[in-house]
Amino acid sequence: MRNRGNIVLMRPEDHMLTELATRIKARRIEQRLSQKELAHLTGISRRFLGLLESGTGNISVQRLFDICTALSISFET
Repeated sequence: MRNRGNIVLMRPEDHMLTELATRIKARRIEQRLSQKELAHLTGISRRFLGLLESGTGNISVQRLFDICTALSISFET
């Protein structure tokens, strides 16, 4: 996201991260996992997971794969 005066410009990747964050959090809650539990399953910190779920963290493909595996969802979803 870039701020130019009073105008905030959204980059295409900002929308992708926001959508990804929403989907990861929804699936985690659906599976009744806490952030701490999911962080433990994936080897990432609870703090980073919180940033990711809020849409402010950026994620590598490997970490995304780890989260999808822990949540039993296909990587293509």
